[in-house]
Amino acid sequence: MVGGYDFVRGVTSGGHTFTSGDLFIDVDGDAQYGPVNTKSGGAYPALALNDTFGYDFVLDLDFATKTYAVIRLDEGASTLMSSVYYAQNDESNPWRYLSGGTVLAANQSLGYVAGLTDTGFAGDWHNAVFVDLSFLGHGADFTVHFTMECGNDNLMGQGALPAPEPGTLLLLGTGLLGLLAWRRRH
Repeated sequence: MVGGYDFVRGVTSGGHTFTSGDLFIDVDGDAQYGPVNTKSGGAYPALALNDTFGYDFVLDLDFATKTYAVIRLDEGASTLMSSVYYAQNDESNPWRYLSGGTVLAANQSLGYVAGLTDTGFAGDWHNAVFVDLSFLGHGADFTVHFTMECGNDNLMGQGALPAPEPGTLLLLGTGLLGLLAWRRRH
């Protein structure tokens, strides 16, 4: 994830520091974003929401310790999210994971690089966040969503994890057959 936002320190404006949200992941194509996410009811400040917005996983990011937890968001279970700070930006929901779901992995290492200038994006500098998505499995298609607390900016992206190449699978299979044949002979 690359952006001009300071993911670690946030942005201070009007005496309030707007911090980073969490990384939400959809793998079955039913994530909701835009006007359908105006569920804060005009609340100011942020309000806890009991909705997964169609996302299947969340990476609960902790920039202070540079770690994250992988959590499966169980549809229908009690899952609490926090709405963005400004009600007029609540189309950017969800902002932050609060509780619920099933923890699949905790204390995963979060990679972070600040001050990048050769990213190909407009502006003077950018920051990059690195996480491991291998828990999704080979060949998984996914959509990701991140927003900052105020909801002014949100990052959306799509991707796919590489599937094993047929040649690699063939080589592995041939090797296993060879080991079986060798074992039978000895």
